[in-house]
Amino acid sequence: MKTLNFMKRASKFGLLILLVATSACTEKEFTEISESMLNNTNSTLIAGFTPVDSIQTVIEKPSSDVENDRLGQGAGASDFVPTGFYLEPNATLTIETSELTSGTTNSKIQLGIGTYSRYSNKWNPQWIALDWGVNTIQADAYGGVIWLRYTNRQAENETPTGQASVRFIDGFKRHPYYKYGVTTQSEWHAMLNAYPDAPDVTLEGNHVYIVVSRNKAIEFKDKDQDVLLDLTTQIMDIEDDISGLDGSATIHKRNVHKILMTETDDPGTYMSATWYRTAYNDQGAVNYIINPDQLYQQGWGPWHELGHMHQQQAWKWDGLGEVTVNIYSLAVERAMGVTPSRLVSEGHWSEVRAFMSQEQRKRDFNGKGVSVWVKLAMFHQLWLAFGDEFYQNLHKQTREDAPPVISTEEKMNYFMITACTVSGYNLTRFFQDWGFQFKNAKSTYNAIAALNLPEPPQDLTQLSDDPNYNTSFTIESYSSQETSAENGAALNIIDGNLDTYWHSEWSSGNSKYPHYIIIDTESSTTINGFSLTQRQNGSRHVKDIELLISDDNKSWNSLGSFQLNQTTTPQSIDLNQSVQSRYIKIQMNSSYDGTENAALAEFEII
Repeated sequence: MKTLNFMKRASKFGLLILLVATSACTEKEFTEISESMLNNTNSTLIAGFTPVDSIQTVIEKPSSDVENDRLGQGAGASDFVPTGFYLEPNATLTIETSELTSGTTNSKIQLGIGTYSRYSNKWNPQWIALDWGVNTIQADAYGGVIWLRYTNRQAENETPTGQASVRFIDGFKRHPYYKYGVTTQSEWHAMLNAYPDAPDVTLEGNHVYIVVSRNKAIEFKDKDQDVLLDLTTQIMDIEDDISGLDGSATIHKRNVHKILMTETDDPGTYMSATWYRTAYNDQGAVNYIINPDQLYQQGWGPWHELGHMHQQQAWKWDGLGEVTVNIYSLAVERAMGVTPSRLVSEGHWSEVRAFMSQEQRKRDFNGKGVSVWVKLAMFHQLWLAFGDEFYQNLHKQTREDAPPVISTEEKMNYFMITACTVSGYNLTRFFQDWGFQFKNAKSTYNAIAALNLPEPPQDLTQLSDDPNYNTSFTIESYSSQETSAENGAALNIIDGNLDTYWHSEWSSGNSKYPHYIIIDTESSTTINGFSLTQRQNGSRHVKDIELLISDDNKSWNSLGSFQLNQTTTPQSIDLNQSVQSRYIKIQMNSSYDGTENAALAEFEII
């Protein structure tokens, strides 16, 4: 793949325009339902909605870990299906299972009581292996929503063949259950009214299950549930597409399982993803999975958590858990028409420029203090250069290779060589500029050279979707910086982040005043003044400074000496008249605490 696109690409999905409709229903739609109607087990229309049938057919599928191995992912999808029923605490359930078609040798059918991560006092369901015939099951002290799982752990070349009938006989209760394209809005309202004792509800889309409390469902009952579930389908389609799951071969088919998106009452969780589920707390995060208005263009959180369910492990080395996940988030962001990207809107490209302003030998992609956003920018630059096709083919190649890589070094080696193969270019310079340092890096670069690929026609590190990226300032030099014991790099004073700061070196013996930092504005720049901000925690504040300018970084002209205040708010220094210069030198001559240490949070030209 040698076609480069150095312009910002639009996803093949284009801009999705969703008309998030509401349904204003009258109280008449909340039909009164008698006890006999609630106990009816057939599937005919009753009192305004269609109840779930008490006889259900379950189809055998590969287990979640089998699918996970095929796809090379790290968190297995939800290899179970909803029933529309729940079991009260300590209740006794009677069901009958019948084999309709024989399953594979290692297949088994299970019944789960409770939803993964829904409640902190019952984090995982109670799973019971079922026998053929009548089964009597005792719920634990918590009960919960009932799920069915019919899976095997066969090799990839075996085909699941089993089908089973499960008849719910006694002890179960119905809860509100919405199925995309089947349940109507009025039926949904009727169910919410009919089952006041049901603690939770389930909504099923083409690729997800959503479980929230009945109260939360009622809060958003007037939102169009089909619009919500259609939106989850689009999100999953986008993330599967960037993953190269195009069905071109068996190994490239989509996951056969859906993904659970559940509300959780765990106070320690905001949003999370792990085996079998993604979870969203009941203090606000859950709204992003039940309100289509929020899931649409404000849904980075769920896009991100569903991204975790797609991450390939072969190139997710240490420190990338919260990085490569956002390859999928960015893909959804583009398709949803959100501009500028989060990398641009939050100012992360200035952090990238600051990272790149270091001497090459000092850049360490995996180093302490390199933010997840700076690392994400490297992966995004590959997308800016090669588009969706790069990641589609990278995922495909990874699935086909199924490399047995474990260590960071092995994963970096695999990624670097495969990225070159997939792109059709020798990316050695790109990886070196990004500070790809590890023990056997030389052998990796030799392997890349042996591919005999051409170099890209442009420096990929200059690619950005931020129009100001190439005009950002860099750090030319400094007297010292502390990067061993803390993230006190000089580049922090131009990263736009008040919470980061430069600190003079202290772990290897104190450096002494005067300290200095030289900033390169890249070209002759009009200067009307400066803004400086002290370190935010009040420690090592600078007192006396001198500001100097130069066109060649050799001959310096002083703009004067100034005294900073001991405050954490930005301080402006206005010049009597504008000046032109490329280089600016901040020379710090004394501190408020009387020590030889100095720190500074931000510096700007005004």
